[in-house]
Amino acid sequence: AIAAELASLGVAGFPDDTTLKPFAAFGTRRDKYALNEVSVDVDAASYGHSIMELEVMTDGTEGDIERARGLIAAAAVDLGCEKLGETGGKLETYLRRFCPRHAEAL
Repeated sequence: AIAAELASLGVAGFPDDTTLKPFAAFGTRRDKYALNEVSVDVDAASYGHSIMELEVMTDGTEGDIERARGLIAAAAVDLGCEKLGETGGKLETYLRRFCPRHAEAL
């Protein structure tokens, strides 16, 4: 199935389906919002894990980066967000919950 799907997208030479077996399978729904200058992405994985990402584009200067950090911090307060810290992404969370041997191997 994956080789055919990739071929339909123009990716050639992918190994035959029989050589690959999925070790994780889940879907993600992403909703995108804007709060003033802050982009807000809300991802909900099919296994119950949800996360919100706040982002502001900058011109790369230190002053603009600091301004963006302030905008993000204010938006987080307005939205009632809590910083998660080093919890990992959707795949890492999936592996820890449902495939602990795979997670340990990584």
